[in-house]
Amino acid sequence: MSIITLTSDLGYQDYYLAKLKSSILRHLPQTQFLDVNHEIMFHDIQFAAYSLMNIWRDLPKGSIHIISVYNHYSSNNEYIAFSREGHHFIGPNNGVFTLLFEDLNASETHLIKGDFDNYFGLFAHATALLSTGAPLQDVGPQIQNLKQKIHILPVYTSNEIRATIMHVDRFGNAVLNIEKGFFEKTRMDREFEIYFKNSDPITSIHNSFSKVQVGDVIAMFNMNNFLEIGINMGNASTMLDLYKDGTIQIHFKD
Repeated sequence: MSIITLTSDLGYQDYYLAKLKSSILRHLPQTQFLDVNHEIMFHDIQFAAYSLMNIWRDLPKGSIHIISVYNHYSSNNEYIAFSREGHHFIGPNNGVFTLLFEDLNASETHLIKGDFDNYFGLFAHATALLSTGAPLQDVGPQIQNLKQKIHILPVYTSNEIRATIMHVDRFGNAVLNIEKGFFEKTRMDREFEIYFKNSDPITSIHNSFSKVQVGDVIAMFNMNNFLEIGINMGNASTMLDLYKDGTIQIHFKD
């Protein structure tokens, strides 16, 4: 029995998520679902990729990962399937998977073919095939035109990084598009100052909120090694006016 993860912009207010699950359960009644996130903003494929990026490798091989975000992206919508590291991925051909895997190419990606009334049926069809170990060729032919998207990357020089807030979590922590390896490579053991709005700069990085006093601002690398700014027992987004797509400056001292 495969584990099937679901990442979507379907929300919980309507019946859409239940419709997606019931379409799969019709074929695979013993399915074990793992809901990654269903409150992604409409069309936000960047955050959809980020959400799945942080969990898929934690699951056993054979797991199937469905992304259902920004499905109605063109007049000729296409849905695709591919495999990586023993895992299977299913979703729209709108660029979301090239955000998840920058080296993904058309030669390993297959178009989901079938006569269904909606894309839920296509997802369920592909899921049922892949769960039995069927080859991707049974899902459909190789796709001719894989849609490509690129991440919003930090802008940097030898002495500075200009980062973008790519997500604000439910605790109000602002997650930046800076991974630990990139930060340390650019830093080169130098002192630094992290500037945002009109606040005093942050000059150190901690590994836990407990390392600072209640109400103090903290910079730390989260469990997925992205730099984030928070406040111990507070909401950094509202208290520091930090919002998605805002910019943060990091200056390195020579």
